Amino acid sequence: MRAVAIDDDPRMHRLLGQMLKLTNAGVDLVATATSVAGGVAVIEREAPDLLFLDIELGDGTGFDLLEQIDAGRYLIIFISGHSQYGRLALTFEALDYLDKPLKSTDLAEALLKARRRFAQRNADERLKDLTVALQNFRNTQLPTRLTISNSEGIFFVPVADILRLSTSDGLVTVHCADGRKFHKTARLVTYEQQFSEYPHFMLVHKSNLVNLRRVKALVTGPYLIMEDGTEVVLTAQKARQVRGALEAL
Repeated sequence: MRAVAIDDDPRMHRLLGQMLKLTNAGVDLVATATSVAGGVAVIEREAPDLLFLDIELGDGTGFDLLEQIDAGRYLIIFISGHSQYGRLALTFEALDYLDKPLKSTDLAEALLKARRRFAQRNADERLKDLTVALQNFRNTQLPTRLTISNSEGIFFVPVADILRLSTSDGLVTVHCADGRKFHKTARLVTYEQQFSEYPHFMLVHKSNLVNLRRVKALVTGPYLIMEDGTEVVLTAQKARQVRGALEAL
């Protein structure tokens, strides 16, 4: 597989090339660029399979670059979403990204996820996914859908339709208002961080992240009754925090 890297730090190019060789990833870094304009030229010249793409570039953003090419054709791994909305745009669309400093384990995982997404989504679908992320990033708005990528496929869930996220035995389950449930191998703390910008999502128990707008009642116990009838047990201290949050909505 042939790859190009577009990042405004040439040191990252060298490190990425070394890591790809050391990890036997089956990826050759054939060219690099440090700007949007240079990246477009390199991609047109080299016709790579994979793009390593920084979000923040000197003459624009990685999303600006994607608008100038046929982005749905490529595997894409973003590098270091610096801004709040850049990071949210990537995580909520389940787009693959690497944090700086680069780590070999993260690189291997990102390559695996990128290949899986490429196999599960056709070019038009991949382009639509990128377009949604671009709109969220450009409009500096919170994403309105959560993309869940697991071994069964890629699923899109409106954030407003999520009742809660629970965890058990290393799995996070997303419970939806229509009764659907989606499972993903992950840690709930990851989603807690992801939803931290949403004031109506709250970790009410170590195993439950709840959409407070979908709470039917807070009753003596104390516990929450969700719209689907599920009861979520609270501590007395957490019940006071939840009550305050509910009143503030």
